[in-house]
Amino acid sequence: MTAVAVIVMVCVVMVIAGILVGLSLSSAPLPTTSRASPVSIPKPPPLLVERIEAILVDPLPEQAAIDIPLIVRGQPIWIEPIPVILVEPAKEAVFVQRGLVVEVDAPVSLGYWHDRGWAKTPNQEIYDGYYRIVDPRTKAEYQFRGKVHVIHGTIQTYLLNKPAQMARHPRNGCFGRTYSRPGWEAGDWYLVNWTARPENVDEGILKIERYLAEAFGFAEMR
Repeated sequence: MTAVAVIVMVCVVMVIAGILVGLSLSSAPLPTTSRASPVSIPKPPPLLVERIEAILVDPLPEQAAIDIPLIVRGQPIWIEPIPVILVEPAKEAVFVQRGLVVEVDAPVSLGYWHDRGWAKTPNQEIYDGYYRIVDPRTKAEYQFRGKVHVIHGTIQTYLLNKPAQMARHPRNGCFGRTYSRPGWEAGDWYLVNWTARPENVDEGILKIERYLAEAFGFAEMR
């Protein structure tokens, strides 16, 4: 066998050996990589609310969404927006005594005539009462029977038994004797003739009381 033939045979053997080694490597299983298991993040414990103190939750706008579950003794409570509550002062007098709230209707003033104890005839503009003046020194009160009629918007003021002190008052001549109507008390009734008539019942009563107070010396003459 010549040297060339030997070299050729060795090359063929080497090629065949390489092919066999490649086939053995391709058929061998590839190593597998281990996959890490997912890590679980612990959830925070639920908020336990003890019913000891009040919880103040400010109102939220309607557009705001809120889902905050609270657990009270094992039962879930959902906090939701609450409407705004407007608290206004009471229109009536309220008294609190020993934990009880008692509402009392506040007195309504109808005017000076009402505050001074005058009475109005139902369905009529007729007022009955007393003109009252007070001595500023002794605090003694003097009362004089009177009436006020409103006829077509005109104020008519009456005085029963004009006191003698009115004789020295410059308005004394404005008090003129008049006749007594049915149901009126017996006595001398005087109708006041106004140069400037009062605009309402209160003003009429106040003017007569001022004239009487001036006549008795309880007020300075105007």
